[in-house]
Amino acid sequence: MEYQHTRIFAWSVEEKRAIVRRIQDPERSVSVVARCNNLNPNHLLHRRKLCKDDRVSAVSASEAVVPASELADSLNQFCALQRMLDKKAMEAAALK
Repeated sequence: MEYQHTRIFAWSVEEKRAIVRRIQDPERSVSVVARCNNLNPNHLLHRRKLCKDDRVSAVSASEAVVPASELADSLNQFCALQRMLDKKAMEAAALK
């Protein structure tokens, strides 16, 4: 059987938890719930584990997400400014 994968990370946290709650019902199998939601059963089992560990969402909806490249650029700029500040501090100490 071929699955049409959906983007589960685009779903809200409540939608993800609702799907996981469906597999808690002993009358429903994981494969049936996965098939109904166009998911791979392994993905659904992984999602259940995340819910159990309370790790459903990496960030809340109000938090901003920064691309890794932008973070690296900011860290490089910070390091360069820190080196300049250290250099100026050494120059000021030498003038005393």
